[in-house]
Amino acid sequence: MPKPLPDNCQFYIERKLRVSEYQMPGLEAATDHYELGYSVSGDRIFITPTTTYTLHSGEVGTIPPFLYHKNGPASDAPYDRFLIKFTLEFIKPFTDRLGKQALEQIYAYPSHRFTPPLQTKIFHLFDDMLQVYQCDSIYSEFRLQCMLFELFLLILEESLPQRNEAYHPTSLTPPIIDALYYIENHYSESISLDIAAHIAGFSSGHFSRLFQSQLGKSYSEYVTSVRLKHVKELLLTTNKSITEIALDTGYSHASNLTEQFKKKIGMTPLSYRKANK
Repeated sequence: MPKPLPDNCQFYIERKLRVSEYQMPGLEAATDHYELGYSVSGDRIFITPTTTYTLHSGEVGTIPPFLYHKNGPASDAPYDRFLIKFTLEFIKPFTDRLGKQALEQIYAYPSHRFTPPLQTKIFHLFDDMLQVYQCDSIYSEFRLQCMLFELFLLILEESLPQRNEAYHPTSLTPPIIDALYYIENHYSESISLDIAAHIAGFSSGHFSRLFQSQLGKSYSEYVTSVRLKHVKELLLTTNKSITEIALDTGYSHASNLTEQFKKKIGMTPLSYRKANK
């Protein structure tokens, strides 16, 4: 569980820099606060009972109370991020004026994207909040509220359309989340169902049935979808050859990747790169 807010504390902010390989040791869920983060650098895979998504640098991520989650690396960049924790009492002036639905709208999506100029503005807003939080002033709480409410309005008014996050058909149990976390971090390797079942703590047969019931697809189908997701990212963000991408994403040969990509996506990897890059 993440650390609760200290007694009589309604707001907290920090900035931490970690190595790119940093992984959360286990599932966490806040019980007394909302979380709002800004990724300065590094890309992170988040898995919750309802969603699997990637938080990229320059994006704002949201975690409401009681939502178990786990995150791990999705790139080689150092993991540099701001994290804000706040209570409902702290933002009461905001919800009194705009209603609880405004907050719910912000937390309806796990991440929010912005144009580069707004990313710079949001970075400075987080940085200013950290400086105000660290100074000793009788006006600090009021200034922090004003800046946090400005951030809320930027999210409500300026965030870009959502990407296609993977929303799970049913709420995932912690053992299945652990298995998905393993898949996301080892998709480039040979990851058999037996290994994933062992990580989840079940027999292979029970795990296979549980996986199918919660994800709506078989284990092998899910692994393929994860690999192809990363294939598409590499096609659009690098100049690597199809052979290099195949080896990076768990395929033994470029022909295997091309065959599966065409079957699932409807075109060859090179055609996809040409059409979308």
